Amino acid sequence: MIEQVQSNPPKEVFFRVATEMFADGNFNWGRVVALFYFACKLVLKALCTRVPQMIRTIIDWTIEYLREHVVQWIRDQGGW
Repeated sequence: MIEQVQSNPPKEVFFRVATEMFADGNFNWGRVVALFYFACKLVLKALCTRVPQMIRTIIDWTIEYLREHVVQWIRDQGGW
């Protein structure tokens, strides 16, 4: 899947993939880790394709998605 994502993906693509991970409304630690893994792979792709300015953007998107969609579930689990 990562190979199909361009080095400079639009925010909508990132959010679409992240949303699909939780599409059934079930949250668990595996899916949270999968979100971080996806973001990490995008960061590595940005480094390898010499688009380092995307790294901060990818981190910001990840934090935004977590805050908007996942943080309450994490709190309900007692935190990290």
